[in-house]
Amino acid sequence: MIDLTLIRIPRHHENMISLYIKGHSFIYRVLCDLNDNKNYDNWQKLDFELRIVGTSCIHSKVVRLKVSDKIITLNPGGPVSADPIFIGGVDNNEILFKILN
Repeated sequence: MIDLTLIRIPRHHENMISLYIKGHSFIYRVLCDLNDNKNYDNWQKLDFELRIVGTSCIHSKVVRLKVSDKIITLNPGGPVSADPIFIGGVDNNEILFKILN
């Protein structure tokens, strides 16, 4: 996860998260098996795992979505715990994004 930016959200965040992405980027989510992960069915599943250990969840499975020049609204995850969000550039390009809410 080198060269990725963590978008910090509270552990039990319940509101949608909107990001403005300029250029080409990947959004990464690290999932907990206790959560409802249907929102990520169309995301690319990566063949490695992380271990982000929290009080109520262990986030381990990594998925990503390629986005370009758009506003994207993300589900926070849950219902047990919000899923961590990382963002990174495609082909080492600069990451330009803004959190809208």
